[in-house]
Amino acid sequence: MCATTAPGAPARRPPPVSDLPITTDHYERAAQLFNRCRAKGIAGSAIDLIICAVSAGYGAPVYTTDVDFRRYAGVLKLKLHAPPRDRRLAMRSEDAIRR
Repeated sequence: MCATTAPGAPARRPPPVSDLPITTDHYERAAQLFNRCRAKGIAGSAIDLIICAVSAGYGAPVYTTDVDFRRYAGVLKLKLHAPPRDRRLAMRSEDAIRR
């Protein structure tokens, strides 16, 4: 039950999340990000860097507990979502990888 739902009333569902398309530009950007990380001595997986590229392309933070993304964020200025209990992990950038 949602905190704003009256007792006995049906719980309201959150709005559905729509899928965002992944384009050729995202894959090309992922390759650039891979090269940027590699130049700094950080090895990244193709999937992780596609996630970074899509995140940057849509201006959305990455929601993860994978520590690799903190290393990528140090090089890529990636936006990471930090759980409410530890906002110190959030890394922000106005242009989030758009360089």
